[in-house]
Amino acid sequence: MIIANCTFFAGVSYGYFFAIVVPNPEMTMALIPMVMLPLMLMGGFYVNQNNIPYFFYEIKYVSMFKYGYQACVEVISFS
Repeated sequence: MIIANCTFFAGVSYGYFFAIVVPNPEMTMALIPMVMLPLMLMGGFYVNQNNIPYFFYEIKYVSMFKYGYQACVEVISFS
């Protein structure tokens, strides 16, 4: 529950960031999927993190999905 809340708040902060940076709401709604999809891909859901090319490593470290996914995997493997 705590992991889901932390991931949720990280996602909300990304949304607030784009709402502040991009002046037009329509442009913000078009930009968010283009930004979130690579973050989701590099977060470990669809691609094994060992198979990510070296030039995408920076994307992996700013992805909120990576940290939420790793925390859930650790909790499941611990119990």
